[in-house]
Amino acid sequence: MRNNMLDIARIFALSGAVLSSAIPLYALAEEKYICATVSEILETESEDCLYFVVKGDFVLKDNSENELSICLDNGTDTKKNIELVDMSFEKKKKIYILVDGDSVREIKSSCPNSGKR
Repeated sequence: MRNNMLDIARIFALSGAVLSSAIPLYALAEEKYICATVSEILETESEDCLYFVVKGDFVLKDNSENELSICLDNGTDTKKNIELVDMSFEKKKKIYILVDGDSVREIKSSCPNSGKR
């Protein structure tokens, strides 16, 4: 009986360790809109993705510097999204980006309460 109790205790301890490491990863993958300016477009060898760096007043769980390197997937992006990234970079204007981890889901031309939509 005592061995069974020890086995159960070990299972609970192992389950807790697995859950504690999995929860932060799940939290980082949460979709979130951020208002940011493209500060750098990164050169890559891959044509599958346009990588760029954004800076803004957003707060993400894994990011304390308000800077994020993200990917605009060429398989799902539109010409409009690429134009918005370029415009933000060239004119230093904020855009509204729906991110999921390090991937872009959607881009809008302006942030809420900026006077333009």
